[in-house]
Amino acid sequence: MPEIKSVSFESTTQTPLSGAESQRGQPTIRPSLLADRPVSDPKCDRLGRFEFSRSLASSIVGLKGQDSIVVGLCGPWGSGKTSVLNFLEGELTNCALEDRPLVFHFNPWWFSGQDRLLQAFLEQLGVTLNRADRGKPLKRVSALLGHLSTALKPVALIPIVGEYAKFAQEVAAAGSEGAKSCAEAMQVDLSQLRKEIDELLRQVPNRIVIVIDDIDRLAATEIAQLFAILKAVADFPNTVYVLAYDERVVRSAVRTAMGVSGKAYLDKVVQLRIDLPIPANDAIYNLFIEQLVELLGEDRPSLDGNCTDFWNLFYAGIKGFLTTPRAVIRLMNVLRFTYPPLRGEVHWPDLVGVGCLMTFAPQVVRTITRHPDRFIGFVHDPEDRKSSEAFHKAWLSKVEGNARTEVEGIIRRLFPRVETALGGSRYGRDWEVRWRSLLLVRSETHFEKYFRLCIPAGSMGETEWRESLSDLPDPIAFSQRLLDACGHSGRHGHTRACQALDRLQDFVRVEASSEQAAQVFGSVLTVGDRLIAASDKEQLVDNSLRLIWLFQGCLLKVSAPERICLLDEAVKVRGGLVTICELVVALGYEHGMFSTSKAGQPPHENPLIDQSEVQRLADCLIREIESAAELELAENPLFMKVVGRWRQLGHRDAATEWLQRFIDSDENLVRVIRAMTGEIRTQSVSDYVSVKTPTVACEYLAEFISPATLKQRSESILSSDHPWLTPDDRNGLRLVSMSIGEYSTVSDPGCRK
Repeated sequence: MPEIKSVSFESTTQTPLSGAESQRGQPTIRPSLLADRPVSDPKCDRLGRFEFSRSLASSIVGLKGQDSIVVGLCGPWGSGKTSVLNFLEGELTNCALEDRPLVFHFNPWWFSGQDRLLQAFLEQLGVTLNRADRGKPLKRVSALLGHLSTALKPVALIPIVGEYAKFAQEVAAAGSEGAKSCAEAMQVDLSQLRKEIDELLRQVPNRIVIVIDDIDRLAATEIAQLFAILKAVADFPNTVYVLAYDERVVRSAVRTAMGVSGKAYLDKVVQLRIDLPIPANDAIYNLFIEQLVELLGEDRPSLDGNCTDFWNLFYAGIKGFLTTPRAVIRLMNVLRFTYPPLRGEVHWPDLVGVGCLMTFAPQVVRTITRHPDRFIGFVHDPEDRKSSEAFHKAWLSKVEGNARTEVEGIIRRLFPRVETALGGSRYGRDWEVRWRSLLLVRSETHFEKYFRLCIPAGSMGETEWRESLSDLPDPIAFSQRLLDACGHSGRHGHTRACQALDRLQDFVRVEASSEQAAQVFGSVLTVGDRLIAASDKEQLVDNSLRLIWLFQGCLLKVSAPERICLLDEAVKVRGGLVTICELVVALGYEHGMFSTSKAGQPPHENPLIDQSEVQRLADCLIREIESAAELELAENPLFMKVVGRWRQLGHRDAATEWLQRFIDSDENLVRVIRAMTGEIRTQSVSDYVSVKTPTVACEYLAEFISPATLKQRSESILSSDHPWLTPDDRNGLRLVSMSIGEYSTVSDPGCRK
């Protein structure tokens, strides 16, 4: 693990967050992106380049003789060549006066595409020499370079016979002074002009150092032209050229533009080739860690060996992409853009891994977002593992060879499903709770945040959720939070009720104290019936089952005596009559009680409470149901669930008698049919989606009223003109009539044959 050094940072420009981010309780500032620019202050040197530049400057100053020397400083893009040149120029301009060379920095990139590289070079060099306070020889050289530039224009840049005429027309159009200058230049003997320039430069006591950067940014023809200029025109005495370039790019350009070997040509032009020293890996890694620490601020744990999620990702693949300072800047800019709006909503090590893929392997990110089912969730069976293995090997084979290992390492760490498919460890569904509570990308709940860079519409953000938990000590306020969730649209057509219950399950299992578990139990129970009634029909797991899981988790967190106290109080809560019915039946199932099947329910190994206590609770619950039956049971929108549990708890006759009295009126019979209306789903092999067909549980209703009577009364109500009948009510009555045959047989007309 790289040693992390203590580093002070200069102040970073920061911008306000959006209103939505501020409302979620996020900090009000966002770090700006890092500029991909070289450094010139040795204090900012993180990669040990300054000492190399100082040594190079010393060698240049100590050169003997007056021959022109070309030094090639070679390194790939983003390796820090310009920073080295900046340090070099600083050292050359600050050395002792008697040894101080004249430094001229020429950037050919500024003149790219203008067909005037030679003229620009000679003109800029002339201006620099004219400004230098080094005596008359340089002033004269400056003037002569201007003549040389003019004289070489047509032959150097437009090497086509007959272009002199075009050049003369240009000069004539420029006016008398231009014509005079051109005429003088055209009459000059180029050999004599060059000889005079050379003699004057030999009189200068110190060398002229000409630094040329960004060569590898030029087009191939311009790169070849620049080296031709250095070889044929600008090899002036007493000069040292320091050229910075990516040798692979320059070789290719020379071969393309000139049709000759790039290596052989460079060997003729460059006398001294120096590879830019590769920074130690630890230096680049430390540069990245320093920037990451600054970005995360107080949101991170210590980035030492205990931060295993981050370091596992780092060594699995991230470090393989951090080969140059520019690579660090690229990755950090992605993180500076993506992290602030997701602060507190994601697991930051996972975001660093995803950000690395966004930066260096965007095609992999496209694969992930197009096939999320292949990355999140679990491998279900051997057939699923086999198909998943084929899928992941296929897309990995298309990743560039030098990045494939790093990409696979990151993906395996981020997505256990991929790890399993490729022969690694297997994970069961029980891991989802931990992944969801830790905000990991592998959780279906949080996956989209990492790639949409926002909280998906309808989702409950972490800040909002933590604010809800802050109301837990106040049962009224917390219950109202849960009711508000029922009134807001969630994802996939559900309300937020299911999200709130899932979050509560995670909280109780992972974080809650026994006191908090008891608070959750009591607060949820008071609004449990309304949570069950929330319109979340599209779910595979309904809210009543979620409530049972939640209550079981709460009871596990408290002591055995406290469990009994909580349950005794729960039976008395009228607002949660359906909820406590479901819970008592679930507690009975742990002992094999209340089963509706002949085989019965096998006893649970570790029941939450004793069987005698379950029976006592059931007896108390029956008394509460009977009391409610005389008062408000019919007002409960889930009253048929209560009737069903009433029968299941051993009071079949009492429940039947109450319901028969209740449906004496047509309006109440319609209410019962409405409560028993649902839908069945069927899907054939050729269907892409399932077909939803309305249905009424006529077989269940036939246990309270004879099928013939139910059919006759339904048809009678249909033929009436009751103003309170809705279109849905009429459809339910028709389904009842169609489901009951001539001989009182009950069938489901919605089934597909």
